[in-house]
Amino acid sequence: MVRLHWEQKKEIFEELSANMHKYQNYFKNISASPQLSKMLSDSEKNMNKKSNKLYWGDNLKVIYHLLNDFKGKIDLIYIDPPFFSGSNYHIQVKEEGKNYETVAYYDCWNNDLDSYLQMIYERIGLFKQLLSERGLLFIHLDWHASHYIKLILDEIFGQDRFINNIVWYYYNKYSASKTNLPRAHDDILVYSKTDDYTFNEIRIPRDKPRKQLKRVMVNGVLKNAKDKDGHVIYRIVKDKKMDDVWRIPCMQP
Repeated sequence: MVRLHWEQKKEIFEELSANMHKYQNYFKNISASPQLSKMLSDSEKNMNKKSNKLYWGDNLKVIYHLLNDFKGKIDLIYIDPPFFSGSNYHIQVKEEGKNYETVAYYDCWNNDLDSYLQMIYERIGLFKQLLSERGLLFIHLDWHASHYIKLILDEIFGQDRFINNIVWYYYNKYSASKTNLPRAHDDILVYSKTDDYTFNEIRIPRDKPRKQLKRVMVNGVLKNAKDKDGHVIYRIVKDKKMDDVWRIPCMQP
């Protein structure tokens, strides 16, 4: 199997017990921002506290913390990590009647791809341990590093556990670049922990009803359905299977 190597690559499968003990009580004393505290307070009345948790902090510590109770129990994990974009991102915050800018997250890495890959590698290995036998991992990336992360996922999950590369297509994205085609999509890579994963077919409405040949399986082969006189059968369909290209309007900051 092809493996991706980088400087000072560290194996992820260290003794879990030490780290789990280290972070076991980490979140009991964490303090949230005023905005987050208010949001949690307002929503607590409608939340089942046993099934809804919101953590604020380093997600590596969160993962070790969750392994205490949820190892092998989570059916779906979706993560949207930094993209190795070379930029840091800020948000506008309003507090006590004043507006100010604060860092949302860092994605600079000083062009150190090795550090970025190690960060992703460690977390993906632990995500696999959190997944149930029927679980799926969805990881949202873009052109900066998705090709590297695909090899890491192949190493940890296995090439045969790759399910989909969903294209998150920004159909209305504006680009002023004159030296390349507009980079108008992200990638969501989907991997399963085992071959016995849960997948529910998703159907979406068509713009308008369509006449379509009826197809049936005959001895394992997909064929056109026919009536007793040998004529092919048509049907009117109002929906279709969702494919792996998702058209999403570009959201302005």
